[in-house]
Amino acid sequence: RSLRTMNGVELTRYLRTESTSPSPTVPVVMVSERVDQPILLEAHDAGINEFLLKPPRATAWPVTSTWR
Repeated sequence: RSLRTMNGVELTRYLRTESTSPSPTVPVVMVSERVDQPILLEAHDAGINEFLLKPPRATAWPVTSTWR
């Protein structure tokens, strides 16, 4: 499957689960302007390690969530 057709969650899911994955334990940081619960749950379920909200603001930096 071409990486051009994958979004970040799909890429993370591939890295974590596929036998052909080059590095199933590589840390993955998701950067998004969307922070609704379904997006966060999907990212978590895929195995994303950190989440950063964009655009970053000096008063809110860093906005992260560590799941593992």
